[in-house]
Amino acid sequence: MGSRLSLAWGLALLSAGCFSPSYHNGDLHCTASGQCPENFHCAAVDNTCWHNGSDPAANTLPTDAAATDAAAKDVPASGSAEAGASGVQIDQLAAEYALVVCTANFACCSQADLKGKTLASCEQNVASKFQPVVQAISDGVARGRTIYYPERARLCLQVIGNATCQAWPIDPETQLPILCQKVIEPQVSSGGPCRTAAECVSELCTGASSTADGTCLPKAPSGESCVQILAQNSCQSGLYCDSTSLCSSTKAEGTSCAQNRECASQNCNAVPDAGNLCLPAPCYSNGPLLEPACSFGGRPSAFASVLALAVLGLLVRRRPGADRRRG
Repeated sequence: MGSRLSLAWGLALLSAGCFSPSYHNGDLHCTASGQCPENFHCAAVDNTCWHNGSDPAANTLPTDAAATDAAAKDVPASGSAEAGASGVQIDQLAAEYALVVCTANFACCSQADLKGKTLASCEQNVASKFQPVVQAISDGVARGRTIYYPERARLCLQVIGNATCQAWPIDPETQLPILCQKVIEPQVSSGGPCRTAAECVSELCTGASSTADGTCLPKAPSGESCVQILAQNSCQSGLYCDSTSLCSSTKAEGTSCAQNRECASQNCNAVPDAGNLCLPAPCYSNGPLLEPACSFGGRPSAFASVLALAVLGLLVRRRPGADRRRG
């Protein structure tokens, strides 16, 4: 923020009769745009200002529906007159997500991880990959099949941005806060018409094209038949559609694999004298709302913009994980 408080903070302090900067963690609420005084940051968990380096309930994220509902309570939907500057408007979502992710990449990853990349090129790349997701959400809103919550998007990005380097890259299955799963609200039940997964309560849209509707279908449980779809997972959370077209559990690190989707880490790569194995997620990433930087056995995917649509399943998932952070 620079060396001075913002105008909003100045007015807030004057109205409270407070002229001293000696306030404590949690004493002040963040401004509508998520700002705090110098040396403080806005904690998304309770929307109050905390000294840099400390947070409420340190090293935790919201882990249950009650906590998320409290954080997102009465948050206005896209298009509402109340959805003001504090929310992330849909046309800015890709750019703001890219800024948060790339800032973390360059703060947490080594030079070897970065491989000569620049912050600007990272932001451009991530925003480009995320733009198809934004378009799918926007189209769903226009068709009345999706609701987008700008305020929830802001809180989600704040939580991602506040992740420690120890927790980076964030695992979308175990560390992504429930709040992020409520940024969009699909309106179409199974059996209803859809163009993308953003419109389906079930998170799965099949048979759609750019000019024709498909159908929302439920995802298959473990051991049940599934369909291998490039941009979507037709199996329930924690499962993938295997080579026999059955839903199987994702594999642990060190397990033999053929494709990224088989691994819980979403990172299947070649290891000398060992073949392809599931490996830890690389530090430099596209963030928790996008596919890994490399796809299909570690090879950069030519279908990156299509694969980006898989994020819609993360944004609409309703089932909370048991543990939102690594130990």
